[in-house]
Amino acid sequence: MPKRIILGVTGYPASGKDTLSNYLVDHYEFSHLSTSDIVRTYIKENNLGEMTRPLVRETATQLRQKFGGDYLMKEALKDPHPRLIISGIRSLGEAETLKKAGGKLIALDVPIEQRYQWAAKRKRASDQISFEQFRAEQEDEEKNQNINDCNVNAVLAMADYSLSDYKDFEDFYQKIDQLMSKILQ
Repeated sequence: MPKRIILGVTGYPASGKDTLSNYLVDHYEFSHLSTSDIVRTYIKENNLGEMTRPLVRETATQLRQKFGGDYLMKEALKDPHPRLIISGIRSLGEAETLKKAGGKLIALDVPIEQRYQWAAKRKRASDQISFEQFRAEQEDEEKNQNINDCNVNAVLAMADYSLSDYKDFEDFYQKIDQLMSKILQ
């Protein structure tokens, strides 16, 4: 019986987490779950308001406080697929639970200016903000010490693998293929 492969993806907004995940679904037979989608579904089902990044973050923090710092990861890990990719890991509890489950963490590192351009192109309502607001939200996530809130810098430091310096989709896909050849050995 083949060993289950669980991968997690972390990075700041618009760094390519879902792009990487969707590529693994299309080319490597992975199932994809996004922690942010779990939160967005909760917000929608409970009519909590307009889908903004601050609301998503606040709701994720509340869910972690209520159910534990690794709540979103535990929910994602319920998927029994033999190849599972979980994107949007932003808290230490989520990263620790991923690793305890035998998962490997992939960090995506892209300059903020590039990510802002990519965010504007994907046209999510929560991405239609000024560059100054985009930067302020990142700075807030960088310095957070609450274990139940976003602390992307700390999660990035826990990564088993890192992908950076990709300029376009083709370059990114080549880097993903190189990484997957290591992981699938």
